[in-house]
This record gives sequence, C-alpha cells and structure tokens, in this order.
Amino acid sequence: MTTHDRTDHAHRPLTSSPGVWDAEVADADAAIRADAAARAGGMSRRAFLAGAAAALPAAAVLGTGLAAAGSRRTPPRASGASFGYGPSAACKLPPAVLARFRNGWDPKRSADVVYAPHGWNYLSGAISHSTPWHYTQDVPMVWYGPGVIRAAGNKGRYVTSADIAPTIAKLLNFPFHAPDGTPMSEALTGTKPTLVVVLVWDAGGKYVLNLHPGTTPHLTHLKNVGTFFANATVGSNPSNTAPIHATIGTGAHPAKHGIVDNTIRFPDGHLGDPWSQGPGILKMPSLADEYAKAMGSKARTAMFGTLPWHLGMVGQGANLPGGVKHIAVLREQGNGSTSAPGWALPSRLASFYRFPAYVNDPSVCHPLSYFTRQWADLLSDSVVDGRWRGHSIQAAQGGFHTPARVPYQTEAIEKVIAHEHLGQHEETDLLFLNYKIIDEIGHEYFADSPEMGDTIRVQDQFLQNLVSFLENRFHGKYALCVTADHGHTAHPSRTGGVPLLTDRIHSLLEARFDADGDGVTLAQNVRPTGVLLNRHEIQQNHTRLYNMAKYLSQQTVGDLGTQISGPPGAPAFDAVFSGSILPSLDCS
Repeated sequence: MTTHDRTDHAHRPLTSSPGVWDAEVADADAAIRADAAARAGGMSRRAFLAGAAAALPAAAVLGTGLAAAGSRRTPPRASGASFGYGPSAACKLPPAVLARFRNGWDPKRSADVVYAPHGWNYLSGAISHSTPWHYTQDVPMVWYGPGVIRAAGNKGRYVTSADIAPTIAKLLNFPFHAPDGTPMSEALTGTKPTLVVVLVWDAGGKYVLNLHPGTTPHLTHLKNVGTFFANATVGSNPSNTAPIHATIGTGAHPAKHGIVDNTIRFPDGHLGDPWSQGPGILKMPSLADEYAKAMGSKARTAMFGTLPWHLGMVGQGANLPGGVKHIAVLREQGNGSTSAPGWALPSRLASFYRFPAYVNDPSVCHPLSYFTRQWADLLSDSVVDGRWRGHSIQAAQGGFHTPARVPYQTEAIEKVIAHEHLGQHEETDLLFLNYKIIDEIGHEYFADSPEMGDTIRVQDQFLQNLVSFLENRFHGKYALCVTADHGHTAHPSRTGGVPLLTDRIHSLLEARFDADGDGVTLAQNVRPTGVLLNRHEIQQNHTRLYNMAKYLSQQTVGDLGTQISGPPGAPAFDAVFSGSILPSLDCS
C-alpha cells in the first residue's frame, strides 16, 4: 500500500459552469420539500442518537472504551439499513456528523457527490481515515505548562481543532479573529509564556491510541497534570491532514479557509495537491501570519513537519503582502526507497519560508542511522539483524518509515529551538510540530497492528524527552498543546468493515452516467468522502447529482467491496447526497 494517495488523473483543464449548480440547488430545494414526509416516517434523530450512544458512549475517551468497541466490532453508529440518498438521508445523519460535512465543503473546491460510509466501511486507498464518524474525528486535546497552563484536569466541553488558534491568541494577548473557534480559556492561568508549542501526532486520534492501551503513559501524565478536553474533535469532513492543519493554523474550518481535502479542484478545473501551487491556496491568513507581521523582529514563528500540508499551521508566510518568512522544515522529497531522506523545503516554497540548513549538518544533528539500532532494530526483539518486526529497515527508506524517525526528528527540533533562540525573544515565539510516522504506519499496517503499538510507544517516550527539554530551558514560561489531526482505520478483521474500491465506483459511474462518447471522463477523481466530477461533462450528459447519489446509495458491499466478511448485500454507504444541498439544507 502506498503511503499517500496524491496521484491526479490526467484530465483537460476545465472551467466551472455556474448554471449547472444553480439548477442543482433548485433540484435540491424541491427534493428537500418532497422528502419532508419521508423523514417524518423514518427513524427519528432522537432514536438514532440513542442507538449510536449505546454503541460508543461519548465518555469512552483515552481509556479502554474505544479499544473494546473496536475489538467487538461496534460500528460508528447503530447498525441497520442505510439512510439512502438526497436531503432526507443527509438529515437523518447525527447533527454533529452533518455539521462536519457542512464545515468541510466548498462549492468550488470540494467533491460534488459526497457520502458517509456505512458502519466501519471505508474507501480503499491510502486515505482510509477520511470519514465523518467519531473514530476518525475524535482527537486528544491536552494543554500543559506549569505556571502557564492550569492543572484543571478533565474538561468535558466540546472543542474542535479550530479552537487551538484562538487559545494561542489569548495566551499571547494578541487580537485575532478565528471564524470558527473560541479560546479554551479553562486551561489558561493568565500568565503569558515565552514559547508556545503545538505538537500534532499525525493520525494519533483517540481510537488509535486506545487500540494500544498502556503505550502512552507520558501523554496520560500530561492529561492528568494539565488540562485535558475529553470531547475534542477535528470538526470537519474529510478528516485528513491538509484540511485539519490549516484549521489549526487559522481557527477556521475548511469551508472558510479553502483547503478542503488533500486533493482539491483549482479554478481552472484541474485537480491537485492543494499546496502544489504555493501557499496562496489558503483563503485567509493564519494566526502565525498575522502575529509575525505585527511582531517583526520581536518574535519568531516556526514549523517542523514532513509535508507541505503541515504548513497550514503557520500559513502563507511571505506570500502575503508584508508577510514574514516563517522558519519551516519539511522532509526531503524524491529520495530512493532505501535511502534515508534529510530535511528540506521544496523549491516552489523556498521564497515564502526560511529553511534552517543546519538541521542536515552531521556536526549539529545525528544521521538517522544513529537511531535505527535502538529504536527500530532492537525495538521488538534483542536481535541485531537489520529488521524491525520482520521488515527490512533499509528498505523502509533507511529507517525513516520506522519508529526511529521519532528520535531523529526530536533531536532536530531541539536544535532548531536552540539555534533560533526560540523562547528567548522580546515577545512570545510560536513553534508548530508535526510527527507523521503514526499516520504512515497506519497506512502500511493498519491502526491495530503491532507496528503501530511500537510507534505510539516511541512517540510517547520522546514526548517525555521533549517536555524535559522544554522544562530545562523554559520552566514556568512555556505552553504545550498535544493533539492530532485525525484517527485511523483498524484492520477489517477487527471491525468487520469493508474496503470500498474507488476504481469500482469510478467505473460504475462512468458506465451509468457518461454516455456522450466524447472520451472525457465524467468522474474525475473518487475521493474517500466523495466524487469530484467534470462539470462540463455533467451538463453535456444532462446528469443530475441527485440521480447519481441515488444510484450510489443503492450499491452494496458486494458491488463495491473487497475483503467482505459479512453479507454481500449489506449497504456500502449510510448516506449519499450532492454537496450543493449543504448551504441551504434545513432539517428542522
């Protein structure tokens, strides 16, 4: 399995056709009215939520509840028939789930037909965690920093990733408008820190952590002695890396900041990685953007991650008028599968950020090979054989795709803090961190694998190391937020879920709805949460999204799936509908 599904199919550049969408919204409004009676006769929202709560109680967080639920195949919602298609199906979704669709959808950039997989089903491919259900949405939200962060314990208030930026702004006493976020004030003492660190365990959602009980003693300690928001979620659909990191940085959900998926539609109609054309894809400045411009030389802003998607935490940098070049470190791209990559900044982004080249200097930072013996080779056995749980360490990009990446990255992060004098400027410095290895291990081996258990254990160990480093340098003067951007998918043998084949969905839609014979694909890309369509082809084929949603809603796991362990006639999706209904949808 590939680590990232960023391949864009070749299609001719297209422009959008607004008339198509005006007609589609009119169809949706009519369908909403027509479906009112059907909604009244179906399962009530109260009954549905009661069933969902019985399946997975909200209180089961960072404990054994979710792990046990996964082991007994409890679905993300109450089991049963799917809700169907169109507005009535959307309105039968739990309100929080429907809100995630609304928060994540942009009429110009998002999927045109969207869906919620049934039960534990997920779309095949490397982004299987992009669902609207709680197990991929719920994340840890832990604030720690003696003297700056209260030892307030467990807080039950519902919070989202959009609340991180306004919380930092309040720590800084800096005026910042977060369109979708509010400060987590319960965590704050009122003392202004010299350094704020936001640390993201990529894919380290609560469900993933609870599949491996006992592997996070240090995170649990921070939760107990800091402030832990037990009901934290990313708050938008899809739950994947690019959108949520931009949410962390801007305090806005994707519907407002514009990075709606790891693949989006650009104005000319082509599909691609949102950062492939630079940071200008963000519709708004981040907190770090505005703060860096206001502070000038009085403060520093920095980010250390792996992919350009992580830059959403710091924002556009020098792309903005008067913008500041945030310090930025990403993984070197284009290396061979057996060579260890270094740290870099893609050339297309070099004019917007500042890369500290010393992180690749062997006199400053140890090479990755320095860490692989202890943190990969000897991690699960006492035999030095160049393997980690039977996998060749060298073949795993020289160990970069093993837990050894965690200490390798942590050392480099500490060197950046020291060399850039972070936490020692006139005003508070900001540091945003992403550790990507949990996500990559999940894609290769699933969330419930022994490899994942090893990775979480090492990630937690070096969380302690980083906290000790911060304590020694900034005791009583720093604030740390530990969170995640999404969860991950356990193996189908555990959940009973079915991987739904994106290629199969594509071929079925083409055969049924693309009849004009012009050789142009109607379904440009089948994403984990929906289908991006060629908008000229929709018009040319006289296709209605409502009909496409109806057709997809009738597909079963036997039609679309692989690794089917249950009845092949079980529904593939809970709900399928046109994204264009979301702005005007009224479920009252």
